[in-house]
Amino acid sequence: MSALTYEDRLFLRELKKSLAASCASFFDATFGTNVLPATGASIVIEGRVLMDMYDHAPGMAFFEQDSTRSVAVPPYTNFGELREIAETRFAELEKICREADEDYEGLFTPHSIRICNRDGEVIDLYERGAWLDDTIPPDQWD
Repeated sequence: MSALTYEDRLFLRELKKSLAASCASFFDATFGTNVLPATGASIVIEGRVLMDMYDHAPGMAFFEQDSTRSVAVPPYTNFGELREIAETRFAELEKICREADEDYEGLFTPHSIRICNRDGEVIDLYERGAWLDDTIPPDQWD
């Protein structure tokens, strides 16, 4: 059991974000990188999972359920690399889906990617095989 309260955890989480941003800013200034905009970012792949419906003939009926998969983001990654990491994992999940034989239970089918900044706001969106350009304002991405 932890002696930390909810407020303590919240404070530590914000402190961790602040330290990561400070380090990224230092790296950018010292080495000429561009990792600050992507610091604390998260990659979420959205899709659907096929689930086996229990009935008198198991394996004969399936239903779909919305699901997500998170992708680990290495620290101090620049924005361009975020897209590469996301696309690589998306392709891996698509390949698994295409190569599935008879066993569909728990099969995840990806359909979009969200890249969010450290505040949870969507900064990039991948749908229908392409990254959306800046013609759609961020407030309409949801």
